[in-house]
Amino acid sequence: MLVEVPVPSDTDANYCDDPVRGPETISSKSEEMRRFKRRQKMLRLTVLPALLLSALLPALRERASAQDAPLIKPVKIYDEPAKPLLDDKDHVSTNISGIGCLPPKEATRHCLMIDDEGQRAQIVRLGEDGLTVTDHRPRLIREDADPPPFGAAPMNADCSAGNGKFKDLDGEAVAYANSYFYVAGSHGCSRNSFKFHPSAFLLVRLPVDETGHMAGEPQATYRLSEALKGSEKVKNYFGKDLTSANGLNIEGLAVSDD
Repeated sequence: MLVEVPVPSDTDANYCDDPVRGPETISSKSEEMRRFKRRQKMLRLTVLPALLLSALLPALRERASAQDAPLIKPVKIYDEPAKPLLDDKDHVSTNISGIGCLPPKEATRHCLMIDDEGQRAQIVRLGEDGLTVTDHRPRLIREDADPPPFGAAPMNADCSAGNGKFKDLDGEAVAYANSYFYVAGSHGCSRNSFKFHPSAFLLVRLPVDETGHMAGEPQATYRLSEALKGSEKVKNYFGKDLTSANGLNIEGLAVSDD
């Protein structure tokens, strides 16, 4: 932004055609005009740098704040666990997507970890020596579960590739509360195949003991799907392709008031 100061021109009638003040007045006014123009240029040169500095100050402050911010460093880096995490086919898992833990006991936490391409979870321990993978791998869902999941699978999902089979939980999040692990499927269309898999629209509650081991049968439900479909904030994104239609996909979970 540049401040403009109006300046009368050399041919202004008030200066050039003054019958009372005459040529001397016109000459003196012309000199005054030249001085005024010089002051105008100085004013423009002064105002412009000030405005530029004012415009740059927020960016300069932000950069300075970023430079002054402390670096976040890991407290400790652990070695790889002696036993690897496994997927449902007993291969080394490469799709770990969620973990939830019981409250700590001294320096140890018992946790449930999930892979988003399977029906099972895996119990692990976090301690001073790092991650310990146990042999306990509870199965969270199955197509022929008895009793079957509460509620009904969504019938009006708009996944572009249509309906697929009951497959993986596509687990994306884990939380713990009051002796239960809660594991949420993605509740979204498949990212790669664009299909609707009813198994991905389940929420599972797993009862566990104080070491995180299964203490009863898992309980699955489609009720979270029903709640999302009825939510004014997200219902328009439910059951839509993730990328092309900005579809809903769960990536985190918290439990309260259980």
